[in-house]
Amino acid sequence: MRELLRVMAALLAAVWMTAPAAFGAETGTDTAVTRESARMTASGLVPDDGVFQYTEQCGDAYEVVYYSEGERSYYTIRVSVFTGEVASISVSLLDSRGSREAVLTEEEAGRRLRYEALEREAASWEEEDRKSGREGKDPVRIAVAHHRGDQAETILHNLFRGSGLNGLGGMPRVRGR
Repeated sequence: MRELLRVMAALLAAVWMTAPAAFGAETGTDTAVTRESARMTASGLVPDDGVFQYTEQCGDAYEVVYYSEGERSYYTIRVSVFTGEVASISVSLLDSRGSREAVLTEEEAGRRLRYEALEREAASWEEEDRKSGREGKDPVRIAVAHHRGDQAETILHNLFRGSGLNGLGGMPRVRGR
């Protein structure tokens, strides 16, 4: 449940970034955004095992970096110096040698967190079924809804990043649960 709340907070932050006026946010307020307040803003958007690394001011934003040992990845959250709003979120994965191998976009990172939260919740339901003696009767399934626009967007995204034939197939109809 806690992970689901974290995912919801990340989604809310993404919506807030794209349309602050819709929520009555004031821009250019006199409230000072400090390194500590930027760190507090960012702390709710990283996994529980995220360990704070540093906060650095980069132009008009504080860059807050956390490391997650469980996911072997660095989370970089940029928080606006002026408004205190989250400007961007990126995730750098580490390969077996410990070097950064890929950077996920904010959308990809959010998708990854959503699916991980859904998988954990499904696993906890299956654990409850095992404890109550219902194991194996009704496997837990995860259903997500996509429309043709999502499918077209995925195909174009895969095409532009240079994926092979598998990427041109778009999203699979069934994956995992």
